[in-house]
Amino acid sequence: QTMRDLLLFCLDNAYFEFDGKFYKQTSGGVMGSPLTVALAEIRTSQLEQHALDTFIDPLHSYRHFVDDGIGAARDADHANAFLHHINSLSPDLQYTIEHPTN
Repeated sequence: QTMRDLLLFCLDNAYFEFDGKFYKQTSGGVMGSPLTVALAEIRTSQLEQHALDTFIDPLHSYRHFVDDGIGAARDADHANAFLHHINSLSPDLQYTIEHPTN
């Protein structure tokens, strides 16, 4: 409980300066903060695993590294179906796709 309270305190009390004025951050974490990086990694990993576990037509393979994922799908329609599925799970975190080119 103490660790959770400390994490919430850090996230709820994030301020930044812009153009000589200070602002309280109301959503998300502070850019570049080691805490934010770690929490983002945990969240994306959990979301991606949940998407893989619940997708009706599994990808052949999928790997995650930092802020990129790479998957092997049958074709572009299969890849786009997975993209739609993962994006339906979390409206505030949306993925994009880059199809390979020859």
